[in-house]
Amino acid sequence: MSNEQDSNMHEQSNQNQISAIRDILFGQNMKVYDDEFNQVRQLIAQNRKESDSNLQQSNEQLLQALADAEHRIFTQMQKNHEEVLAAIRKLDDDKLDRRKMGKLLSDIGAHIAM
Repeated sequence: MSNEQDSNMHEQSNQNQISAIRDILFGQNMKVYDDEFNQVRQLIAQNRKESDSNLQQSNEQLLQALADAEHRIFTQMQKNHEEVLAAIRKLDDDKLDRRKMGKLLSDIGAHIAM
């Protein structure tokens, strides 16, 4: 036999001894432990998937809420701008009633022409 074969046999012997010790220490419980660890891993994977999904959904809702708020603010700003312009026009009209001024100028022109 070569050294490599001896090494493989020695390693296999060690693995067998480790397996035997593990069986002595844990016995039939090892399968139960493996099953429980697998269930825990599956639960963690499921929770992570749900968390990622919830995070994505929350992110989409937040972006939609921001878009809605931006639209409402823009609409309100336009409305306020129109109200300010209307108030400025009203102030100009209150200062000088253009119709009255036009009539007065027409009357003055008519009196001068006479």
